[in-house]
Amino acid sequence: MEKLKKEVTIVLLAIMMTMVFFANAQAKAGCNHKHTGRTWIIAEKANCNHTGRKKQLCVRCRKVLLEKVITRTKHKWKLTRKRRTRYDCMKCGGVKLKNEYGGWSYYFP
Repeated sequence: MEKLKKEVTIVLLAIMMTMVFFANAQAKAGCNHKHTGRTWIIAEKANCNHTGRKKQLCVRCRKVLLEKVITRTKHKWKLTRKRRTRYDCMKCGGVKLKNEYGGWSYYFP
């Protein structure tokens, strides 16, 4: 009796897995991309120096439906020398130096 229950359970699990596999394959083949949800995946994170990218995927077939650009963030300057001649960005490690002409020179990693 115990052995029969195990065999029936195994057969039922195999049938269920087969049904799920074919249903998933059929859904991907006939996807109309209306199942987007509201989730976005960040492909590249934006920072002080570079823009980023984010993508919206179809929940069923994982096809990219929309791709948008994430704008750059602002630098967070901190004064690191007296007489206000050098500032360092706390986010990206960039340096802003005052030159002899009164302008600014920027150096980024």
